[in-house]
Amino acid sequence: MDINPGICYQRTLTDYAGIASLFSKLNKKKFIWACSHGIQCRNNVVTEMLKDYKGNSIKQFILQMKAKLSNKLYLFAKKHADEIIVQTQQQQNLIRKNIGLKSIIIPNGHFVPIKIRKSKLTTIL
Repeated sequence: MDINPGICYQRTLTDYAGIASLFSKLNKKKFIWACSHGIQCRNNVVTEMLKDYKGNSIKQFILQMKAKLSNKLYLFAKKHADEIIVQTQQQQNLIRKNIGLKSIIIPNGHFVPIKIRKSKLTTIL
């Protein structure tokens, strides 16, 4: 089965984002990456999360190698995205500061109500 999307969209940052970005680049398709968390607006996200790991040295080595590959895929996805969508001004500032890229703010489509109305309970017999 052939896949021929007009646009590839990836929300969150996983290794698949880098692969989707590469697919888009090779097939001359648009790639949009959407940030789902502020931590994704930094370089070396996975390596930073592992810096305090105190486990087995062999496991630590393997995790660090995987982290380096993941970081490269993440950065590739961000740098080769035709558009980057963020949720907040803070995320936009972090993307610009840490990676030097422009982004578009599209807030999440749901708001937390200030006060939730309680309805009267009705008893049905």
